[in-house]
Amino acid sequence: MVRVAAVLGGLALLPVPGAYAQQALAVGLDAPDAVKPLLERHVRLLRRADLVVPEADADRAAMTRRTRREVAELLAPEGYFSPRVRIDSSAAGQWGIQVETGPRTTIAAVNIEF
Repeated sequence: MVRVAAVLGGLALLPVPGAYAQQALAVGLDAPDAVKPLLERHVRLLRRADLVVPEADADRAAMTRRTRREVAELLAPEGYFSPRVRIDSSAAGQWGIQVETGPRTTIAAVNIEF
């Protein structure tokens, strides 16, 4: 019993892999002025101050996909149904989100019949 406690106690002192290697993530946004406040207010990647760069490639890819989907879902009610969203993660600890909204859909006429 004493040996088990000593072994487990020694394991508690070992560093956890990756715990000290996580790098803070700064995210910038390049978007048209008409939609920039909306995106800054609602895109999770832009709102969180405690973000770190995911270690696994799959996690980084998932974060990228989620951000693209969030941007598209936020722009659709504003009439932008074909936005182009690019995420540049080439700089260490610095990601950039570039949004091109595409053409805005407008309704020219409405005809309601009862």
